[in-house]
Amino acid sequence: MSIITVMPVSAADADLSPAATAHPRFQALLRWSNFGLLLSSLLLLATILICYPLADWFSMPQQIAAHLALVLSATLLKCCYVGRCVAQHSLQQEVR
Repeated sequence: MSIITVMPVSAADADLSPAATAHPRFQALLRWSNFGLLLSSLLLLATILICYPLADWFSMPQQIAAHLALVLSATLLKCCYVGRCVAQHSLQQEVR
């Protein structure tokens, strides 16, 4: 038989709200989303250049790979933007 002791804890002593405990995770999500946006934007720009204005410089298999990478980089860009919006909303920042 065990005895459970309940001690009152004031809000000033410990903030155990979900927003306070999840704060570092959303900071990390924001950081990784920003990095992903930068990386996917550069990849998207490179694949657009390979697929369209510089297509004569590349072989057909390279152009096919670039077109596939174009779709994947656009998808990654959108996913990172959604992650950034979620993180900013959770951190009570302006979502832009």
